[in-house]
Amino acid sequence: MRLASFDLFDTLITRITREPKDIFRLIGASEMVHYRWRVLRLVPFHLWRRQAERLARKLTPREEIRLVDIYKLLGAIIKNPSKVMRLEMRLEDKAVRLVPELIKRLND
Repeated sequence: MRLASFDLFDTLITRITREPKDIFRLIGASEMVHYRWRVLRLVPFHLWRRQAERLARKLTPREEIRLVDIYKLLGAIIKNPSKVMRLEMRLEDKAVRLVPELIKRLND
């Protein structure tokens, strides 16, 4: 028996986007995000999303945060956080790809 250890992201799986935050840009470009006040649209969604993640990391007692933690905070800014969170999950699902060379190495 052989034992191999790999990081998951950028080793065994990767995204088709250049950077992870590009998913947030796609969300912002969609018609899905409904801000509580018009003035909040002056800041692009990807910046709100990244800031909410930073804040969630500071506020949680757990080692890792959950997507729901981020979107609870975004609920102060957008009217439909659950719907936008589901969109993020769908886009992430479509953007993730296996790295074939490494999967082949695992199977050998």
